[in-house]
Amino acid sequence: DPADGPGAFIPPATGLPERDVGLEATSPVTVQGTQDQFICVVFDPALLEDRYLSGMNIVPGNALVAHHALLMRADRDEVASLSGGSDQFPCFGGPPGELIHAWAPGGQPLELPSDIGIAIQSDQVVVVQMHYHPTGTSVELDQPTVELRFHEQKPTWSFNVALPGNAS
Repeated sequence: DPADGPGAFIPPATGLPERDVGLEATSPVTVQGTQDQFICVVFDPALLEDRYLSGMNIVPGNALVAHHALLMRADRDEVASLSGGSDQFPCFGGPPGELIHAWAPGGQPLELPSDIGIAIQSDQVVVVQMHYHPTGTSVELDQPTVELRFHEQKPTWSFNVALPGNAS
C-alpha cells in the first residue's frame, strides 16, 4: 500500500549556510559543440590578509552542462600569467594551484568543524576548473558562483586534500 511507504524525498537546501562572500564569475562561459570542455574560471576574494576557510561551495549556473568542478587555491600572479589576465581560460589536465575542494551534481557544500580550516593567502585566488559536457545541439551559458565562509581566527588544524598516485 503506497500509504505505508516512505514520505517524499525532500532534497537538502542548496548553498553554503552563513556564507561570508558569494563570488559570481565576472562573465559567462559559453559551452557548445560536441566535445567536453575544461575551463578554468578565476574568482578573486580580494583578501587583505591571510584567512582560513570554514566552508565553501560551488554553484553552477547551468546544470544542463556542468559535469563536475575542482576548486583550487593558486597564486594570483601565476594565474594572471597563465590566463593572459582573463577571468577564464582553457585548462584541460592541469589547473593551476592546490586542490581544496571538488563538486559534482548533488554535492553538498563543504563545511568544516570550528577547529579545522583551509588556509588561503592574501595573494591567492580561487580557480575553479569546470568540466562541461555540451548538449551537442545548443549553445549554453554558465556563470558559476563560489561561496566562501571564513573562520574569525586561525583554527587549530589545517584541512588538506591529497591525491596519492603514481606519477611515473
